[in-house]
Amino acid sequence: MERKPVVVLAENDYRYGTGPVRLRVERVEHAEEVVLDGEPWLPVHGTRLRGDGTERGAVRLLVRAARLSPAVPGGQPGPGGGAPRPPGRMAR
Repeated sequence: MERKPVVVLAENDYRYGTGPVRLRVERVEHAEEVVLDGEPWLPVHGTRLRGDGTERGAVRLLVRAARLSPAVPGGQPGPGGGAPRPPGRMAR
């Protein structure tokens, strides 16, 4: 069984919620990258975890791309953290 990476995100590293989030990352959607305040952000699907590691439920969060390490599948493949966009694709 493949182990999915777990990240702990500070409140300012994801939109929109309050407090830190512990997340087991299932999928990163590079094709849906958005730019907010000049920085790339990526939709991330995963499972929210309690401090003891038990599951709280599935979640989709908008996460600052720079916060996703290369250890996260799909995290930071291109310069600046986001995935390279196909030719002609504009950041939103």
